[in-house]
Amino acid sequence: MRPTFLAFLTAAAVAPVFGQTAAPTVAPPSTYDQIWSAAVLYKGAATDVVNEVRLTGRQHIDWYQFRNESEQDSDFVSRRTRLGLKAQVLKDFTVHVEADLNLEVPHPLFNKYTDAYVKWAPSKELAFIVGKQSIRYTLDGGTSSNSLVTIDRSPLAANLGFAEEYLPGVTAEGESGLWSWRAGFFSSGAADRDFGAFNGGLISFASISRDITAISGFAKSSLRLDYFHQTNDAQNVIGTPKAFSRNFKQGFSLISQNTQGAWTFDGEIGLTDGQATPIIFAPRAAPSTPILPHLKALQLQSTYSFNKDWQAVARYTRVTSTNNNGVNFARYESLLNFGKGDRLEEYYFGLNRYFYGHKLKFQLGAQHSKMVDSANDGGAYAGWGFTTALRVSW
Repeated sequence: MRPTFLAFLTAAAVAPVFGQTAAPTVAPPSTYDQIWSAAVLYKGAATDVVNEVRLTGRQHIDWYQFRNESEQDSDFVSRRTRLGLKAQVLKDFTVHVEADLNLEVPHPLFNKYTDAYVKWAPSKELAFIVGKQSIRYTLDGGTSSNSLVTIDRSPLAANLGFAEEYLPGVTAEGESGLWSWRAGFFSSGAADRDFGAFNGGLISFASISRDITAISGFAKSSLRLDYFHQTNDAQNVIGTPKAFSRNFKQGFSLISQNTQGAWTFDGEIGLTDGQATPIIFAPRAAPSTPILPHLKALQLQSTYSFNKDWQAVARYTRVTSTNNNGVNFARYESLLNFGKGDRLEEYYFGLNRYFYGHKLKFQLGAQHSKMVDSANDGGAYAGWGFTTALRVSW
């Protein structure tokens, strides 16, 4: 990106910090409140046809430096740029369309649609969503990139989750008492910048969660189980700008989230079953290739909030494969090493500064990653990485 443009974004996001004054007893809207309220383009009554229209989007900026022995890489990048509209109609309907923009290499500027759906929520107990939406599989995969306490999603989500977070589908969700749930069907056919070709496999997805505070001993605690099953099709792994899915047969994720005072303790165990991907246009007798491995993974994460502004975070992730070269690197390590391995371990330590909650925050992260490559074909890795991130969303 051009340095002047990045400097402008940084200054625009951080400037309000220096403009705030001490609040009186009855606090008026803060500087941040006033700035973010500008995203609301129209506000009507509950009885109107159109109840509200607002701008949505995010600007995420990273600076990173990673080293593996004598190799190193560093850069200042626009990690995510998105812009869209969300409208509430007839009180119960939400229409949301948001585009991902490529400021790094703006040829073309439009990269893809992320959200492009209609949601009908007549009650808290039941809602339906139709269109392109987040599949929300795994702990990090089910967390918006705006709300991550780490700078990027973990290697568990990167390997056991889907290649794309947003897929075209139909879902239903709701909550009742201590229980909440979500279920649906998604297309994993050949991807494109819009909704894809709908010519590949079908993903069946289900998630169920229960509040277990009464039996956990924590101030707040929940347990969630995610499951998906995908039909086998060669079209599952092709598309632009990248495939919607990997051709896994099925996967499980068991997630525990717990809060006690200033601490949180989260854990996740994930398993996936690989399968052979048919060759497109190959003779019937041709062998199926490639064969995806079975993967298993563990993620442990804890945070400590010193106050509402400062938070420390630590995360450990381990991903193993039944096959050689079955495990991929996370985002920035892959820029140093294009290979794969069969066991990846990552230790992440971070510090977050919240200016306006998750809508405006600055993050520091340090991580050590080690990849074991039993095939000895270039995937071995043991190095440190450091990242700073500015996250702005509206």
